[in-house]
Amino acid sequence: MEIKMTGYCPYCKKEDHKQIANGLLNNDNYSILKCPKGHSFIVYLQNNKYEWLIRNSLNAFNDHYYLEAFMSLYQSIEQFRISFIEASYIKHNQARFKHIEKMFETNPDSTQILGAYKSAYFLETGELVDLNNSRHKLSTKNMSIVPLRNKIVHQGYYPNEQEVLRAGDIIIKYIASVEQIIKFHVDPNPMNPRLTKLMVPVDINLMAQLPGLTEHFAISKIQKHNPSDLDIFPFEDETLHLSGFISDGRKLPSFQRLANIRKKNKFAEFEVDE
Repeated sequence: MEIKMTGYCPYCKKEDHKQIANGLLNNDNYSILKCPKGHSFIVYLQNNKYEWLIRNSLNAFNDHYYLEAFMSLYQSIEQFRISFIEASYIKHNQARFKHIEKMFETNPDSTQILGAYKSAYFLETGELVDLNNSRHKLSTKNMSIVPLRNKIVHQGYYPNEQEVLRAGDIIIKYIASVEQIIKFHVDPNPMNPRLTKLMVPVDINLMAQLPGLTEHFAISKIQKHNPSDLDIFPFEDETLHLSGFISDGRKLPSFQRLANIRKKNKFAEFEVDE
């Protein structure tokens, strides 16, 4: 998977003018970007991959590419399941990040991912998921995601605008509510820099913390393939932290609302901090 990346060049920004840099996001969640002034740099995404797939769907929707918008949404579900599995495993054994990451390097198929996800979900909740009577399922009275996906993939069906909007609302609600399930209890530990700022035991939403927990290994991988030791700039799109809306007591935005937010940043996908 490669997704086009555009953003403001941080070096040009220091010179008090804005210049757009372009690149392609790869499967390791980073992109090498270049601007017309000749600057090159790396942007590392601090979002979960499923969040960025939702963002790609929103961009495609705004450009009226409804087939790509739906397929990115559906891919986000599979990547979400992988993240949920990883979060559950990390919760029960935080010391094995590398081993957990390697589980998915062999490209398991959708059936294997779904089975592992259902097992992890049951471990966390004691409930079954993705059944007609489940608390969390990818369907409403008016639409079911999987049959629509099968119609698109196997019959060459083109989804329309309203179908993508409804599918987007279902998937956003599903992800945001399931994200709330994975939490773990931690105690302040001065030996762990990630926890030094904590003054009392707290519950952390592990789905939101997952990219930061694994960032050390991701950065190491980038540095092994870093041409000319380019500077690495982290970037995080906080509007994609869907469970944060629920945690803060806010109303979960619709797919249309998120698409409108993306429209406001049409020319530059992101702007990194200096």
